[in-house]
Amino acid sequence: MARFINCASYNLRGLQQGQQQLLELCVQHDIIAVQEHWLADCDIGKISNIHNDFRVLAKSAMTVVLPATSRLVDYSRLEK
Repeated sequence: MARFINCASYNLRGLQQGQQQLLELCVQHDIIAVQEHWLADCDIGKISNIHNDFRVLAKSAMTVVLPATSRLVDYSRLEK
């Protein structure tokens, strides 16, 4: 019997904002490509705790904190 693989792509717009919708997608899909989780390297593991049936491969672009603003900066977007 053939089985279809259900895939989704989701712009999280931050883990706090999109966590509930991501959990709902986990129930309905086999593979989910997540963009814009906005997690720093030290917090990247939080996305693994959303649903136990999923394995996570994640990378953070948010690696540097500016002391004056305490905001994470994605240096890959800045002009060189």
